[in-house]
Amino acid sequence: MKIKNQRTLKFSYDKKNKFLKVKAPKTLIIENKNLGYSIQYNLINFEADFKNRTNSYLGTSFFKETSNKKEYILNRMNAYKGSLMHFFRSLYKNELEKDGFIVNHAKRIPNPQYPTAAELQKLEDYMSFVRTQKIMNVNLSPELEDISQRRSKNSQFVMAILKTKIKESDFTKRREGKLFLDFDDLLMVNYQKYYYKIKKGDFVKSANAVSQSSIIHPEATEFEIFPEGICSEPDLLILEENFSSQKVSKMLPLDYQFGN
Repeated sequence: MKIKNQRTLKFSYDKKNKFLKVKAPKTLIIENKNLGYSIQYNLINFEADFKNRTNSYLGTSFFKETSNKKEYILNRMNAYKGSLMHFFRSLYKNELEKDGFIVNHAKRIPNPQYPTAAELQKLEDYMSFVRTQKIMNVNLSPELEDISQRRSKNSQFVMAILKTKIKESDFTKRREGKLFLDFDDLLMVNYQKYYYKIKKGDFVKSANAVSQSSIIHPEATEFEIFPEGICSEPDLLILEENFSSQKVSKMLPLDYQFGN
C-alpha cells in the first residue's frame, strides 16, 4: 500500500503517554497494489494508543478497482475472512455460529500481582528524591526493588472470561428492523481462519486454520450495525488485537462480495 501524497499527513505524538494523533488536511490518494484498488480517503480522525494497544480512526473512502486479476481477488478473499466487516455482516444476519465466529463475555480485572497505588507512589517518591538529589548510583531497598520488579513483569489488569459462546441476543438489540450492539463489558471474538490459495486456476481453502482473537469495547455505548458490515460512530468503538490490525491496507469497499 502506498500513499501518493503522504506529505499532507500531520503527526502529533505524546511520547510520555505513547499516544499518536494523525490528521490529513487533503484527501489521501492511496494505491493498494495488494488488493487492486485505488482509494480516495478523507481522514477525519486517527488515534493510536500504543500503551494500551488500541487505535481508532474515522474517514470516508471512494474505491476504484485497478485490476481484477485472480491474485487480487485471492488477496481480497483472505482480507475479508475473519475481518470486522465479515463479523458485522455475519452478526447482522444472525449467522455468527454458521460463519465460524465465537463470542465470549470478557472483562479486565485488577491483577493481584501488580503493585498497589500506594506501593507505586512510594517508589515514585523515592525516584523523585533521587532525581532531585542527582544521585548517580541508585540502590533500591528490597521492598522497592520488589515493587519495581512486579511493575515491570506484570500488567495492571488481566483478562477474565466470564461466559463463553454467548448468543447474539446477549450483546445486541433489534428495534424497528435495526440492529444495535449494546454491551457493558468486553467482547472477545474468536475465529478460526482458513486462508485461500490458487491451485490449478481455482480458489482452494487451506486444510489448516489459524486462530484469531479480537477484543471489542462497546463501553456501554450503543452502536448501530449496518448490513454492509460497518457500524455507527466507528471512531468511538475501540478494538484490540486482530481487528485493530485491519487497517486501510486491508480495507474493502462497502459493496464487496466474497469472491469478487
